[in-house]
Amino acid sequence: MKNNPYDNFTEAIDLMVFSEKPMQDRVLDAYKKHISKVEADKIPEKVQYLYHSFQRCMEPKLKNRDFGDPEARQIAKVILFIAEEIKKNQNNDNK
Repeated sequence: MKNNPYDNFTEAIDLMVFSEKPMQDRVLDAYKKHISKVEADKIPEKVQYLYHSFQRCMEPKLKNRDFGDPEARQIAKVILFIAEEIKKNQNNDNK
């Protein structure tokens, strides 16, 4: 399936886990290369508001890169949470 949110988030998580870059660069790369391509209407309704907020939060960070590892870890947790919700929704759709 083209531009599947679960695939995009899985690839983003893989990038964050396996990259040797600083955490800040990992979350920025994960967002730019994978998550930013996800269409909001493909995200489960339960987390669409969070996804929109997350997008608004990430746009300035892409430009100024003015945040450290503690905030980067929090961003990674949001990515993981949204990914889990997508996975749950996908599993429910397959039942």
